[in-house]
Amino acid sequence: MNIKKGELHVWRYKVNEEDYIAEKKNPVLSIEEKERAGRFTNQIDPIRYICNHRFMRKVLSGYLNIEPHKISYEYGPFGKPFINEGINFNISYRNKYGLLAISTGSEVGVDIEQEREIDDVLSYVSLYFSGNERAVILSEENNNQINRIFFFWTLKEALIKAQGKFVSSDLGEIDLADSFYEQPFFFGNDDKHLYELRNICFKEEYIAAVAMQGKIGHYFEFDYV
Repeated sequence: MNIKKGELHVWRYKVNEEDYIAEKKNPVLSIEEKERAGRFTNQIDPIRYICNHRFMRKVLSGYLNIEPHKISYEYGPFGKPFINEGINFNISYRNKYGLLAISTGSEVGVDIEQEREIDDVLSYVSLYFSGNERAVILSEENNNQINRIFFFWTLKEALIKAQGKFVSSDLGEIDLADSFYEQPFFFGNDDKHLYELRNICFKEEYIAAVAMQGKIGHYFEFDYV
């Protein structure tokens, strides 16, 4: 699989039992990944972790032209994995769905969330959203408020992951209100710190977004099968 500078590739994945079984028969995960999977206390989270990380290795191997089990990760200060092969990537998964963003020469971040009820919307938005974002969120009635919350939330997390920051950074200081009306949206004051953000169309009740350092020349989506 080839990728050119300025391109952004996003891969969609759905967890399935066959991948989990395949990992037992023909493992590609590292010892460290297997240990992390073993730390989960319930039954479903290890399956999701194993399947999504197997998916990530299988896709990356196509770009790197090496076998999946030979990929060696290093980790940034906040746990973001990277490889010193000119490929930038980031993964996010919720429940049965996963997304993997890939570029070359530009940092990327991706996030997927499932919409859920929030008991105290006013308190929630006051903690994590800017004044302009709150105005956009609270201008709608109940159901649309939830949708708009996760619209901004996924964009913020994708941006922070692309920047390599800790995900619990002060989200309220990031103002992405204009992204609701303008996509793709550009965040940053100069070329060196410019990020292009856009939402990803996904399954009902799921909202996703991706961010890439610089401007996206060409954008492609793929389904992993």
